[in-house]
Amino acid sequence: MVRFVAVAVVVGAALPAYADDPPPPPIDEAIRRAAVADKPLVLEFSTEWCGACKQFEARTLPDTRVQSALGDIVFVRYDAEKAPGDAAAERYAVTAYPTFLVIDKQGVERARQLGGLEPGPFVDWIAAAPSKIEDEATVVARVKAHPKDATVQLAAARWYVDHALPQEAIAHYDVVSADRGASAAQRAQAWAASARLRRHVRWKQELVAEKLAVVRADPAHATEQDLAIATIDSGVPERDVRALFATVLAQADPDRVNNLIYSALAAGAKDEALAAAKKMTETLHDGGHLDTLAECYYVGGNQAEALKVEDQAIALSKDPTLAANRTRFAAGTGKAREVIALDQRVAALWKQLEEVDQPSAGPPAPPVNSALQLRAANRRKQIQAEFALAERLGQSCRSTSGSAEEAHVRVRLDAQGHVVSSVLMLEPGASDALRKCLTTEIASSVLPPGDLQVTLFITFRQLLHTP
Repeated sequence: MVRFVAVAVVVGAALPAYADDPPPPPIDEAIRRAAVADKPLVLEFSTEWCGACKQFEARTLPDTRVQSALGDIVFVRYDAEKAPGDAAAERYAVTAYPTFLVIDKQGVERARQLGGLEPGPFVDWIAAAPSKIEDEATVVARVKAHPKDATVQLAAARWYVDHALPQEAIAHYDVVSADRGASAAQRAQAWAASARLRRHVRWKQELVAEKLAVVRADPAHATEQDLAIATIDSGVPERDVRALFATVLAQADPDRVNNLIYSALAAGAKDEALAAAKKMTETLHDGGHLDTLAECYYVGGNQAEALKVEDQAIALSKDPTLAANRTRFAAGTGKAREVIALDQRVAALWKQLEEVDQPSAGPPAPPVNSALQLRAANRRKQIQAEFALAERLGQSCRSTSGSAEEAHVRVRLDAQGHVVSSVLMLEPGASDALRKCLTTEIASSVLPPGDLQVTLFITFRQLLHTP
């Protein structure tokens, strides 16, 4: 049963015990109410069949600490398979349950938590929500008013970290590490955080440079993974990203152009994506390809043309996702599911790179030893291999995927990287043929030695809808 905590929306006062409430509001109304209340919007997505969701509701929500913390936010609970939760889940590409999101006043996702948490960690997660929805102007104003306050400087640095602006974060950490008025603990914390961020920036630059070289060497066969790493949130200048996609889209095989157009949209090369989509639909004038063209018009700000082309696509296809896309175009909110998925995959990659490097505090350390460098290099290879395997599985089993768009697989490995066992998590209604294909492909897969358990996110959708 979906429940909406109305008290939190209105006043954020002490929360009553959970009881059956009216259905939750549509997502845009929830965003509006949170903005009026000047509080973070926290969304919970669950399903009736989700066991972890039931455990969260039974063990975490009744806790008095959680009840109190929920009074500081706008908390909306959605069933992802029922209206209006299904539209909200589609908008934010939620596919695992429970999933919790922090949404800012503009409807932008600022934090995501997969899986239920125990009361203490969940309260901590909620407590961090207000800082995640602040805009930069608020952060800058606070620092300007208290430039000598190390606590304010550290909070500003964390805000920039959360918003993927490492150079700005480093600047604030450096202020604190050089501030003799700050406590020794604050200086140590700032120094360690600054050092970590500098390492992460360098690692990211190295990986991006590698992928750029690969794509430029053979643009006709550039993979979606290599393009995503080289262009999405990569720090590469916009003009270079656009030039890269102009070359790739012009040389790519026609059967791959449709997918690559979404990569271009995710990377901000919207003019190049639109030009490629127009050329593509001159010969492939069906519902799926017209839907891509409509997406390009929408991203480019031409809402009227997007709606016009989407109506043509709907007339040629029975694909239900096209109607959902038209609704999104008309509302003027949200990104394509394909673009969101690409954003999330790249964000997950950068997050994994960061997790390789555990924080430590103390005086300036000696040069990084070779063991740590080797560990980081091996971890990067493992991450790339996991992405490549997921992509290969999606390609190998696409012909058996039917209506399924994605799957998750948890794989146990031996010390040499061979698969010992696997657990498939498929969408309801997934075919036996898809299960058999994935099981067969996974059984013969090998990953670099390292982690003994990994989870792969596999996508099947070709973005080539059949009319």
